[in-house]
Amino acid sequence: MPETRYIREYEQGTGKLLRTTPYIISDAQLADEAQEKEVQKIINALGEEWTPAQTTTRVKMLIRRLLAKGLIP
Repeated sequence: MPETRYIREYEQGTGKLLRTTPYIISDAQLADEAQEKEVQKIINALGEEWTPAQTTTRVKMLIRRLLAKGLIP
């Protein structure tokens, strides 16, 4: 389900809110953000020991992301 987010513009110096502009985040963008968080978790866990199941899951997720981004054919 798409999500509505807002751009908030503030007055310089006083910090007073001038206007709020809504914009829509698509399902694809939300999925991409979720994948990016997962990639960041994997990067943070690089120094840890992984079980074979964790390794398989993480490698599959990375490959799916690379395919979706068109970085591998």
